[in-house]
Amino acid sequence: MKKTLIIATLLLLSVAASAQDTVSRWQIGLAAGWNGVAYHSGIYPNLTVEGHYLLPYGIHVGLQATAFHRSMPSDNSYNAFSLSLRANVHIKALLGQADPRWDFYAGTGVGYHHFRHTTFADGVGQVFVPVYVGTGWRFALRWHLALELAYNDASTLRLGINRRF
Repeated sequence: MKKTLIIATLLLLSVAASAQDTVSRWQIGLAAGWNGVAYHSGIYPNLTVEGHYLLPYGIHVGLQATAFHRSMPSDNSYNAFSLSLRANVHIKALLGQADPRWDFYAGTGVGYHHFRHTTFADGVGQVFVPVYVGTGWRFALRWHLALELAYNDASTLRLGINRRF
């Protein structure tokens, strides 16, 4: 799972680095968060890597990879990895503010969630339709912080940092 996340990160970085003619259109991000209670019990951490391309009218399209591990009693564990294609609409940009310092966004997508539980599931996968709401604060020309609430198979709260290229 870690190897897959590292490969996804390198792929996103190489795509962003090769886009020399579209400076400030590519954005990559790294976020840490917590998955909450859905049909799983408890709260456990996750790590997310994402890459977005900024389209006109505040629309972002991109790829997101998330991994998490949860230790459980009796030597059980739950590992999962998800890969999503997503699209977000940034509200202030949609309303005509070119590059606001503070913005809100909402989005959806389609993804694949693969998980393994040491007791009852070995390599089970499912397709899901995630939904997102979030806010971002640009604190420098190419950097911003993001706080996002998402739902796919579990509710997720993420705090991350993004960099435009």
